Amino acid sequence: MTLRLGDTLIAGSGANQDLSNLTSQGKNIANWSNNVTNCITEIPQDIKLELNNGTLTLKAGSKVYVPNGAGVFDTVTQITDYNQSANTIHTSGLLLGILSNNQIIGIEIYPLSLICSGESDTLSAYDTHIWYDTTNNYIKVYSLSSFVHNDTLPLASFTGNGSNITSIQVFNGFGYIGSTVFALPGVKGLIPNGRNADGSLKNIEVVVNSVNTYTITGWERLDLLLYGNSINVWPSQYSRYTDENFYEVYDISQSKWVKSPAAVFGFASFNSKITSLTTKTPFHALDYNDSSTISGWGMPSSRYIDLTLGASGATYTAPANGWVYLNKNGNPNQFLNLVNVTKDYAVNDITSASAFGLLIIMPINKEDVFRIDYNLDGATNTFRFIYAEGEN
Repeated sequence: MTLRLGDTLIAGSGANQDLSNLTSQGKNIANWSNNVTNCITEIPQDIKLELNNGTLTLKAGSKVYVPNGAGVFDTVTQITDYNQSANTIHTSGLLLGILSNNQIIGIEIYPLSLICSGESDTLSAYDTHIWYDTTNNYIKVYSLSSFVHNDTLPLASFTGNGSNITSIQVFNGFGYIGSTVFALPGVKGLIPNGRNADGSLKNIEVVVNSVNTYTITGWERLDLLLYGNSINVWPSQYSRYTDENFYEVYDISQSKWVKSPAAVFGFASFNSKITSLTTKTPFHALDYNDSSTISGWGMPSSRYIDLTLGASGATYTAPANGWVYLNKNGNPNQFLNLVNVTKDYAVNDITSASAFGLLIIMPINKEDVFRIDYNLDGATNTFRFIYAEGEN
């Protein structure tokens, strides 16, 4: 295959096909944000967990990891398919495997509020909860007034509707439990390390060769870093990727930016514990034949979060690239207006001609601030942020 970016040959006959030496033009293909991983080149798909028609299925051949004492993680390979109902009263949380005789015989379905990690059990007041004891490296399930530790690292996160699990995010490559993020063996990536004399990228290939964990203690928005063959975190507002192909962190003690041998593999939201995790996908070069895929990335996906409508004039921040959607009831001669404050444009004022609802939808970029002005006095039917198809 021959791959060009504009008039520049970046793959194929006559081009350097080593991903660790992508040209400066080729680098931009993998440039998802200001903080880029030069790229994640491989994420093993070890956990084969599916959700179909109200049933969770862990497929035979799945490989999972079990904390089993300080510095020890056992590997368990599932021999046969395991099926379980996806019924749950919880609207979000984690799925962990229950082990017996070195096989998964059940899946724990726990909300985030009943899961913690660290040196001490911060949920000791609860009769039923999970504590990842990071000092002794055991996942401890408190049940019937005692702890047992026969659970795997989480297999996935889930969302539900109060009666069933509706979607899952499988933790292949990376995952979290409580305030601890982990990387699994086999993840490969490239760490930025400046440029060669000809301007091409000079990167360091890294491989995570064992289960690696990092427990977070603060901040709300964090970059997740490949740091050598281990992982680390850093506050997003104090990290950046430079045109010179270096990742830098801001050293408060020195009041300056300092080069760091790291690359961003994802982002985490943190509020006493990790509440969401977004990781980058492995590098995939695009050519002109992928135009339909590329154009589809900006369209609304089936993934969304519901928002709470505040008073008229309240502002909100887009969590990702996507679409703002609002449907609200009112009476004749009332209005609804959506303004992108950051970009200084708005959906046209809409005035109702009868006592029916008004609906507006607008595309918006990640971290743009938007404002909603209205005098509609009816019920809010739907107010949500819909993720763009291209968002992970």
